[in-house]
Amino acid sequence: MGKMNLSDGERRELMAMQRSRTMAVGQVRRARLILLLDEGASRQAIVDELRCDSRFITTWKTRFASERLAGLSGRHLGLSMTTRQTRFVGYLRSKGLSHCVCYRLRTVLN
Repeated sequence: MGKMNLSDGERRELMAMQRSRTMAVGQVRRARLILLLDEGASRQAIVDELRCDSRFITTWKTRFASERLAGLSGRHLGLSMTTRQTRFVGYLRSKGLSHCVCYRLRTVLN
């Protein structure tokens, strides 16, 4: 398969994503896919290593080619908060908690 023509910065970022223990599993798999493609791995080798199908490879290869690193993030928006959760997050923000903490608490409440 063709190389992805990664810059040094992109390669470093993808390697960091691949080693991450806190990043979502899907993003780690996508980073590994791009690195394998850049190394010139065959489609069958990628399927065997990542336990994925050809659609997965084609989808993320195309997205990376058009959007580079930004294209590797998922596009699912998730569920919206219930009224109770919205009020609770608003309360937490009024007490000075950051958006990040509020978002994590929101995911726990779901």
